[in-house]
Amino acid sequence: MTAAQLADLPPRMRPEQACAFLGVTQHQLKRLRQKRRIRFYKLSATSLSYETASLAAFLASREVAPIGGGI
Repeated sequence: MTAAQLADLPPRMRPEQACAFLGVTQHQLKRLRQKRRIRFYKLSATSLSYETASLAAFLASREVAPIGGGI
Protein backbone atom coordinates (compact mmCIF):
# COMPACT_ATOMS: atom_id res chain seq x y z
CA MET A 1 0.00 0.00 0.00
CA THR A 2 1.41 3.35 -1.01
CA ALA A 3 1.50 6.48 1.13
CA ALA A 4 -1.05 8.09 -1.19
CA GLN A 5 -3.47 5.19 -0.67
CA LEU A 6 -3.01 5.40 3.11
CA ALA A 7 -3.67 9.15 3.00
CA ASP A 8 -7.11 8.44 1.49
CA LEU A 9 -8.10 6.28 4.48
CA PRO A 10 -9.11 7.51 7.94
CA PRO A 11 -6.23 7.60 10.46
CA ARG A 12 -8.09 5.25 12.82
CA MET A 13 -10.63 2.51 12.16
CA ARG A 14 -13.44 0.98 14.14
CA PRO A 15 -13.43 -2.82 14.47
CA GLU A 16 -15.86 -3.33 11.57
CA GLN A 17 -13.68 -1.19 9.30
CA ALA A 18 -10.51 -2.96 10.44
CA CYS A 19 -12.10 -6.34 9.62
CA ALA A 20 -12.94 -5.17 6.12
CA PHE A 21 -9.46 -3.69 5.63
CA LEU A 22 -7.69 -6.88 6.75
CA GLY A 23 -10.21 -9.25 5.18
CA VAL A 24 -10.85 -11.12 8.43
CA THR A 25 -13.83 -11.87 10.63
CA GLN A 26 -14.47 -10.12 13.95
CA HIS A 27 -13.40 -13.29 15.74
CA GLN A 28 -10.08 -13.36 13.86
CA LEU A 29 -9.54 -9.67 14.62
CA LYS A 30 -10.17 -10.37 18.31
CA ARG A 31 -7.58 -13.18 18.27
CA LEU A 32 -5.00 -10.93 16.61
CA ARG A 33 -5.68 -8.33 19.29
CA GLN A 34 -5.50 -10.84 22.15
CA LYS A 35 -2.18 -12.19 20.86
CA ARG A 36 -0.91 -8.59 20.52
CA ARG A 37 -0.18 -9.07 16.82
CA ILE A 38 -1.83 -5.75 15.95
CA ARG A 39 -1.80 -2.40 17.70
CA PHE A 40 -5.10 -1.16 19.11
CA TYR A 41 -6.44 1.56 21.36
CA LYS A 42 -8.93 0.85 24.12
CA LEU A 43 -10.97 4.03 24.33
CA SER A 44 -13.40 2.75 26.93
CA ALA A 45 -14.62 -0.57 28.29
CA THR A 46 -16.53 -1.24 25.07
CA SER A 47 -14.85 0.95 22.46
CA LEU A 48 -11.77 -0.02 20.42
CA SER A 49 -9.87 1.72 17.67
CA TYR A 50 -7.15 0.55 15.26
CA GLU A 51 -4.50 2.73 13.62
CA THR A 52 -4.68 2.40 9.84
CA ALA A 53 -0.91 2.66 9.31
CA SER A 54 -0.37 -0.10 11.88
CA LEU A 55 -2.86 -2.39 10.12
CA ALA A 56 -1.15 -1.71 6.78
CA ALA A 57 2.24 -2.53 8.35
CA PHE A 58 0.80 -5.78 9.72
CA LEU A 59 -0.39 -6.75 6.24
CA ALA A 60 2.96 -5.84 4.71
CA SER A 61 4.79 -8.00 7.27
CA ARG A 62 2.67 -10.98 6.19
CA GLU A 63 3.47 -10.63 2.49
CA VAL A 64 4.88 -13.76 0.83
CA ALA A 65 6.93 -13.29 -2.33
CA PRO A 66 6.09 -15.52 -5.29
CA ILE A 67 8.49 -18.27 -6.27
CA GLY A 68 10.69 -17.33 -9.20
CA GLY A 69 10.28 -13.60 -8.75
CA GLY A 70 6.98 -13.44 -10.64
CA ILE A 71 4.58 -10.52 -10.50
